[in-house]
Amino acid sequence: MEGRLRQCTICGAFSAKPCSHCCSTAYCSPECEQTDWPIHKTPCSYFQNFRACRPSGSHYLGVWFPMTGDRQRPPELCWLQAEEVEKGIFEPAQTQVDLMLRVPGRPAGCSPDNSVVHVVRSNILRGRPRLPDSLHIMYLDQDKNDDRLLKVNETLPQNLASAKKKEEEEGGIQWKGPLLVYLKAGTDFDAPNMADVTLTDYRDAIDYLSYYRPALSGSLIDLVGGLTAHPDASPYGDDEYIMTRLTQKVQGVRINCVGDQLADPDGRRFVAVDVPKTHPLFKNSSSDAEEDGCCSDMLDVAHTSLGEGWVTYTYKYKHKTPRGRGGGRHRNILPYPFNDRNTNERSLADARQEEANQRNPCAEKLMRRISGDLRDLRRFPGSDEDDQSLRWAAIPKWRLPLTTGSILVVKRDQTDLKISTVRALCQLLEYRVMPLLAREQEVGKREILDALKDKEALKGFM
Repeated sequence: MEGRLRQCTICGAFSAKPCSHCCSTAYCSPECEQTDWPIHKTPCSYFQNFRACRPSGSHYLGVWFPMTGDRQRPPELCWLQAEEVEKGIFEPAQTQVDLMLRVPGRPAGCSPDNSVVHVVRSNILRGRPRLPDSLHIMYLDQDKNDDRLLKVNETLPQNLASAKKKEEEEGGIQWKGPLLVYLKAGTDFDAPNMADVTLTDYRDAIDYLSYYRPALSGSLIDLVGGLTAHPDASPYGDDEYIMTRLTQKVQGVRINCVGDQLADPDGRRFVAVDVPKTHPLFKNSSSDAEEDGCCSDMLDVAHTSLGEGWVTYTYKYKHKTPRGRGGGRHRNILPYPFNDRNTNERSLADARQEEANQRNPCAEKLMRRISGDLRDLRRFPGSDEDDQSLRWAAIPKWRLPLTTGSILVVKRDQTDLKISTVRALCQLLEYRVMPLLAREQEVGKREILDALKDKEALKGFM
């Protein structure tokens, strides 16, 4: 497993660092870790504890996606007992497979006649043209089972479970019924031994299901086991799209908070970073993005000044104050009071210093709603008229979490964003727009808007 963790789970780059919590995936940068987080966060929370409870030496770790019809539930890690089906060849025990793939109302039992097994040997989307082990995905054949009993699998990520639009527009598929994922050691056609599934394998399975195309009887990510086995698959079709578009990275800009700027060896406020094109920021769906720390709506100041769509993502604040007696470890948590007055005062001072380190003056300016629409949002029906964050040029409350700590800024259209552009806009806001905003009643909204649109002034800061 250590050898596998040298490669980044998202882009395939080497010298990646393992996830500090589960140690089952690895990432070359915080941006790649952010890209994997929506998929990785659920199994990461319990992977290590589960792996420590192996029933016996003949049990191997797998992932089970049970079918549910009424509520959302996460996929489950499971122990699969290896059973010798032929001399020297082991597969998951048939009785266990029957139980996991059982569907209410359908006769018990799962056989090769009514089930399908896909073998994944590569993931070109993640820079792994040949996997070290063969990943197996087993499910019930929809053509040989009563389709009325097979409901859409709700334990898959939302973009797979509700894939009706993708099924119609992109030739994808709606996965129905339970699925079972397990690993065979090696890449032989009929690998004999089982192995533990890692969370990198879990990512490979999700990618395979996401880009599976029934017309090809395979997935676009699997050049070894999928596309190359089909002569009708054009090398200049969808597989080239995967290689040339989704596997690339674009340049974004990290805007450091005060603490991260002090920790940077060069004291940089703006840092160029490479962002995978599969990052959550580039998704059109906003529900998951907002939950995972994204600002899915485009920044008004960038659209008004430059005509560009910028979106942002928050980095987790990593710097901690020195811990003495009662020192707070986490952000925004004050320590309990102690009888020792000096100790308590030091703890409060550390907390204030940590809060000051989290400040991000540039982010505070970029999050303001300064747009061509001069109306206050609080005047719209259903809005709280007393909510000051809904005023024109104020920071909307849904963007407040992005005003502290370091943030990532990228263009929604997946083109490179230059440091000089971000720096110039921040300086325009600081030296031209904010002084006028302090005198809003005197100068009026229109003059503030004109200052933000001043192209000559913006070029002067570049």
